[in-house]
Amino acid sequence: MNTFMHQIVRPVRTRIGVIGYDGIMALDLVGPMEAFARAPTADSSDAGVGSYEVIVLALDKRPFTSEAGLVMHPHTCLDPRPWSHSPQGQTKAVR
Repeated sequence: MNTFMHQIVRPVRTRIGVIGYDGIMALDLVGPMEAFARAPTADSSDAGVGSYEVIVLALDKRPFTSEAGLVMHPHTCLDPRPWSHSPQGQTKAVR
């Protein structure tokens, strides 16, 4: 009797980095994040399935404040060392 190992195959998601900084308009950060978080990829037919992983980037790991006073925390910083060697590939920054 043959035994087969079953693996869950998860599609590799493209990571999109949105750059945040002190004085940013919150909508300029959140708007693109919402759009990419719900957008399908070219080979996906369903919008809203989370085809993209969206993260917030900043110059360093410190929180930054929008022009309206909203304090936001980046996922990581623009120093390429923490994320460029990810097994999922490189992050694409959106400005």
